[in-house]
Amino acid sequence: MRCYLVLERATDVSVLLEVLRAADVEIVTAANAFDQPGGVGRGWLPDVDFLCVVFPAESGWQTPASVYIDVGVAVGAGVPVLLIAEPPRLLDAALAPLPAVRAPLTSSGALAGRLGGFLRSIGREPIRAPELARPDPDNLDRLAERLSGLRAFARGFDSESSGSELAATVDGLALEVLRVSGAAAELGESTSGDAGFDVAAWVPGTEDFIPGPLLVEVKLLRHGRIQRSVLDRLQALALQRDATFAMLLYFRLEDSARPVLPAGEWPLVMAIDVETLIRRLHSQSLAHIIKNERNAIVHGVGRGR
Repeated sequence: MRCYLVLERATDVSVLLEVLRAADVEIVTAANAFDQPGGVGRGWLPDVDFLCVVFPAESGWQTPASVYIDVGVAVGAGVPVLLIAEPPRLLDAALAPLPAVRAPLTSSGALAGRLGGFLRSIGREPIRAPELARPDPDNLDRLAERLSGLRAFARGFDSESSGSELAATVDGLALEVLRVSGAAAELGESTSGDAGFDVAAWVPGTEDFIPGPLLVEVKLLRHGRIQRSVLDRLQALALQRDATFAMLLYFRLEDSARPVLPAGEWPLVMAIDVETLIRRLHSQSLAHIIKNERNAIVHGVGRGR
């Protein structure tokens, strides 16, 4: 199988090249598009099985006309097109009808999963899914100890400034938990005014039901219950971003077993205590945990673990 790889702008695509080669895909670039004997192709487009166009995270320039010509020729010739936009890059509305994935160009797991789904959609042999390994128990234990220590440190501190500092620390620890679990996780948008999300995570093994990133919001809970408005906002954000699911990871400063989730249904939101997540990761992969949470949502099973 041959892929014509087009870059909107020069960028490091070494990880993507490795993923394509592992899938037994021959890579054709603009520099060698017509080097093959008899490789006449389709006018502007060489003879390939699909076109892959990469849009790097940075923006601020005009997309070259040649990129649109390549896409237009491919669509006209019936050649499948895959667009890869590295977050936070947004694509031109004119490209909306085409298959597109949003994944970091540095994550082989995220790229392999999305590319595998595309290959299945065009009737090609999918990429073999990697074994879902569980994270190192020692790393999990260290993260659990840091959270426990944070709870002990926070006792007696009630000022708004200390609360903001604690929240930032919890955000960082939650990001580490996801990365230790094998996810390609990046800091999300600014959450000033609760308008964004804290982390975008691409979790290997969830590509079949979460084609884009899993939007993760991290919540520091000093006392009481999580407000319905927090879940409502996260659900609305998932709908706005056309996300399949979002996750609320919360950390309780009070070491209490009291339930913290309000009654109600949020079909796009899975909520997990970060310490509970760490315990479950000792025996399950992150993908398995997310699938179980998804099933609990779909089948109406009680949550709030």
